[in-house]
Amino acid sequence: MLFRSRTPYHPSNSIIANFLFSTRSARTLAIAAYAAGGKVELISERDRTAIRVTGPQWARAGIDCSIVQFLNETPQTDPVALRHAIAEADRVPQPGFRESVEKDIERRVLGLQDAPTVSEGSLQELFSSNFGLDRAFVLATGAPLNALKDLPARKSTATPRVFQTAGTGRGNLHYTPDAPTGSVIVAAPLQSIYFESWYSALVLDRLIRQVIPQVQTFLEPSIGAYYYRLEVPVPEGQFDDAVTEWLLGELDRIYVSAPSASGLESAKRSAMEYLESPKVVLWFQTLGVEAHRLEGMEYIRSITNDEVRAAARDLFMDPVIAGWSPKEIGRAHV
Repeated sequence: MLFRSRTPYHPSNSIIANFLFSTRSARTLAIAAYAAGGKVELISERDRTAIRVTGPQWARAGIDCSIVQFLNETPQTDPVALRHAIAEADRVPQPGFRESVEKDIERRVLGLQDAPTVSEGSLQELFSSNFGLDRAFVLATGAPLNALKDLPARKSTATPRVFQTAGTGRGNLHYTPDAPTGSVIVAAPLQSIYFESWYSALVLDRLIRQVIPQVQTFLEPSIGAYYYRLEVPVPEGQFDDAVTEWLLGELDRIYVSAPSASGLESAKRSAMEYLESPKVVLWFQTLGVEAHRLEGMEYIRSITNDEVRAAARDLFMDPVIAGWSPKEIGRAHV
């Protein structure tokens, strides 16, 4: 397997994957695998873009050679690949209502500017910043791939993002209704898995799920600062303003009143189960940060009520709140 970490924000994740895997060496790698009866899978996720190659052991030498060529190549300077990626970007459809909301929230919480127009310059900058060999490694079964040590160094230029969690004035987002059911979304910046605050937020997330049964939450590991999000529906006949007030009151209660001992232990168990799930373990291992998962689990075992309350205070000090009412009532309200 070959994994490369990448920037969490770009106009189209599929464009990144298509560009990365449209180079000559990537095609050679695919041919070598398919010719031996194997297969190639492309993975494009936040924090990692990967190619998984499976095949018989007798074909290993040819596949290894193609992997070395792939890592040695500098894809952001390949003019054919650049033109292909730009053409793909031109074919990306306009986002729908929900996708536009998600992008608005992400930009507001992360403090990002609008995504740049995809061009040769923007793609070159993207790959120079995020796809150096310091962010790439190979995980292979059997013998190690010794030829990797002869690759010339090519470091990424991007620096980790660190959030200021207070005084940012992120504000609210209100939308004209576009669906029979409305929603209220509360989103807040969150540091990476290198910080104890991420693991505190994970326990808090599990506690919120207990206290507010109808809530849906979004929290996943990240090697760069990202954000946490929770959402509740706005039922037919209600306004999103009223649901927002109720939701913020519920979150405030978690901060003001400590959870019960049984509630805290249940949240901690749920957080541990999440960190021990196969998908999450694989994420930490493939990005070379397994030690931080283990350290985080130790921290969760000893986390206290006061630390969970502090996590609630810090996380929801200045969130972005997005909402819209159900379509019919929203029209009457507007």
